Amino acid sequence: MPCPCQLCPAGDATVHLTELHPDGTKAEVHICRACVARLDLHLDAAPPSVAKLLEQRAAAPEPAPVAVCPACGLDFPAYAQSNLFGCAQCYDAFSAEIDGLALRYHGTTQHVGRSPAAPEDPAPRAAPKRTRSPSRTATRRNLQSQLTEAVANEQFERAAALRDQLAALDAEG
Repeated sequence: MPCPCQLCPAGDATVHLTELHPDGTKAEVHICRACVARLDLHLDAAPPSVAKLLEQRAAAPEPAPVAVCPACGLDFPAYAQSNLFGCAQCYDAFSAEIDGLALRYHGTTQHVGRSPAAPEDPAPRAAPKRTRSPSRTATRRNLQSQLTEAVANEQFERAAALRDQLAALDAEG
């Protein structure tokens, strides 16, 4: 688990300094990279004493105000952790932060890719109803009744021929 910076509330400590005193006691300080840069610490040379570093805590800048959505109360760190907005107004409340993330991730805040195609026709057209002529319907009924009679009388060759005539009639349309 990361150790918090002792000079500011914002960062996780990445630099850990330990100072050994002649009486055998030791003093430690844990500092984040931002505080090392802010204090212009040169850790390759002799680092400053832990007591002097801890005095710098009072000079640490206040954390930046956190953006909060006025509609749902979601704050930006909560959004950044889950990547889920709380409501539709969150995008407006976090617009500056979102633009910064988009710029960092994609190099731009404008969409430059393909767009979905526009729908061809908003209202689909119904297929026209086909009407059968009365003679065609009558012919189909006649063939169907003959087929039923042929099957009942076990006249299978005749039934097969009637079935083929019905299929041809249906295929015509």
